[in-house]
Amino acid sequence: MKIENHVIVEFDKEDEKHLFIPKEAEGFAVDGYVGFFGELESVEVEEGNSLFHVKDNCLISNKKGTLIVAAKGAKIPSDGSVKRIFNFAFNMLESVKGEVRIPEGVEEIGARAFGGTDIEKLYIPASVKTIYEGFFLQKLDTHPEIVVDENNPCYYTEGGCLIERDTMSVVAVYGDEIVIPEGVKRLGAGTVCFYAFKKIVFPASLTEIDKVNFAMIGSPEFLVPENSYAESYLKEQKLPYAYKK
Repeated sequence: MKIENHVIVEFDKEDEKHLFIPKEAEGFAVDGYVGFFGELESVEVEEGNSLFHVKDNCLISNKKGTLIVAAKGAKIPSDGSVKRIFNFAFNMLESVKGEVRIPEGVEEIGARAFGGTDIEKLYIPASVKTIYEGFFLQKLDTHPEIVVDENNPCYYTEGGCLIERDTMSVVAVYGDEIVIPEGVKRLGAGTVCFYAFKKIVFPASLTEIDKVNFAMIGSPEFLVPENSYAESYLKEQKLPYAYKK
């Protein structure tokens, strides 16, 4: 796989696991979505390219500090060069497993940044200000734990939910049983997908559920407050539910 200027100019089955960016390259049009194609074996930037560099098997833009895509064996550099982890950056990387700590200084995590990995526990630092909705950690039948630094002003966890404080939106979930806490107003896109849940409990405060939810989740027990928004939504979707006691 080869990048020239703003496009992939070489992409074939024999070399799709290796990414090379020559010194003449001016940009990266797919800007991270290369991770969608699966695990990369290697990534290389030719000497003389001033826009990108590789550290710890990660391709990083020099201007914005965006970790665009990671290759096999990658870890997030802790030298302060990464401010943003882009969409699909670690997607499908089999080498990403166990406990992963995002370094202090990272401010943004893109959609499906860690999708399809074998992470068991993910630590989010106080510096993270933005986490995009959409299949943040999901891998079928796995339930990685999310831990947020207690000094993070933008996010916290409760009841198996990663919650954005300003909007009171759930942006990710973890575990077999999800108890969405009272006060939460919105269930974000792709937050309840591709997990084999046992139970999901909804609050009376919920006023919105994004339509990109409830795909491939097994047969969980849904518990809702009577006459709530959650009840009307599940009824409309023809999903079985019971009332909270």
